[in-house]
Amino acid sequence: MGFESWAIRYLANSLWMVPLVFCAAWVAARAMRRVSVAAEHRMWVAALAMEVLLPGLRVNLAGLLAAAHSLWGGGVGGAKGVTFAIFAEDEHARGGLAISSGARASLIAAYGGIVIYFAARLAWGLWRTRGVEREAEPVVEPRILERWVGHTCEAGVSARLLCSAEVSGPATVGMRRPALLVPRGFLRDLEAEEMDALMAHECSHIRRCDFAKNVLYNVLVLPASYHPAMWATWSRMTVSREMVCDAMAADAVEGRERYARSLLRLAASMLDRQPVKTIHAIGIFDANSLEGRVMQLTRRTETGRMVRVALTAVCVTLGVATCASAMAMRVEVGANPASSAYAEKDQATVTMPVLIESAQPDYPKTGKAERIDGSCVISLTVDEEGMPTMIHVKKSLRPEFDEEAVKAIRKYRFKPATRDGQPVAKDLSIEVRFQHF
Repeated sequence: MGFESWAIRYLANSLWMVPLVFCAAWVAARAMRRVSVAAEHRMWVAALAMEVLLPGLRVNLAGLLAAAHSLWGGGVGGAKGVTFAIFAEDEHARGGLAISSGARASLIAAYGGIVIYFAARLAWGLWRTRGVEREAEPVVEPRILERWVGHTCEAGVSARLLCSAEVSGPATVGMRRPALLVPRGFLRDLEAEEMDALMAHECSHIRRCDFAKNVLYNVLVLPASYHPAMWATWSRMTVSREMVCDAMAADAVEGRERYARSLLRLAASMLDRQPVKTIHAIGIFDANSLEGRVMQLTRRTETGRMVRVALTAVCVTLGVATCASAMAMRVEVGANPASSAYAEKDQATVTMPVLIESAQPDYPKTGKAERIDGSCVISLTVDEEGMPTMIHVKKSLRPEFDEEAVKAIRKYRFKPATRDGQPVAKDLSIEVRFQHF
């Protein structure tokens, strides 16, 4: 029951959180490109991680803010003339998304099938890559080997140079023993400048451990692998990664213009080749964005240090605001108690939350001056961890009274409700009564 609820909640929230993060990352990445392509790439990697992790997180922001406020001495003093009463509320009478058991089972099956498909495809690609690597032969031409050794020494890496009929273009593979795979006879037909550009680029991939990172990212995105916005984020992350390696390779061959010309000639030499067979590897033309990469290489941008710091600060702020917004607006999902049998079972087996820590709301000063008596009703959900969530005013007294009541209830802590011994979310209403003295 716990995993099923988590999976449904993750799926429901990822539907809108992933596009939200992508849009924020797109804005931030355009700004970070003025800082450096490496900063832009880090932004897309961070976006990828946020898209996967945010839908599964349940963070009580109000509780954290209240704790920080108390830690810094804000506190909430006791208030005379304030009492409260807690009573149960129909779990599905307000807010939230109710789904019938049949629909939940169908969603879980479909979602699980998609995740299994992408996991199987990743496993097959890695297995196929390993097989191609084992069957590949070392390149033995002295002229080519001499250049390869020079580039690996300059990059500070140790890697093999292999040729195989199973690949149609250069590709970097391997974690502990990295290797550059090239088609048979491919390097023999290249001019010196094209060979230097290719080797410098692939050595940059090896130096950055991009093959291992790519495997890690593929595993990370499995929970949200169904989402088109995730694919868009992956594509832009790949493009920015190739731009980072282009910059490193251009420095190694002493000239961006020279490297850009070599890149174009390399691309032209591969036009008549068949696509790479299904393997999991990192290639120089993986990103399918040659025009953008050449433009980035030939673009001259000078950004001052203060501008870079300001852009970075803005992007970090945008990221924090996006995460906070996603946490504040997350969707809670519950079962649909449409049948009386379910309702009877729910009544029989669900225990109520138990209040273990409370805070007394302040009586507003304006209310004291006007000698106001009355009560407001606050509706909330106590989650599986005993934290109050989805707090809102159900019956208002006056805005300033409602605000004080909500502030206090955010600091409440409960022993969570249980169903058959397992913690579950439970809806409550709290009536807060104010009386002047």
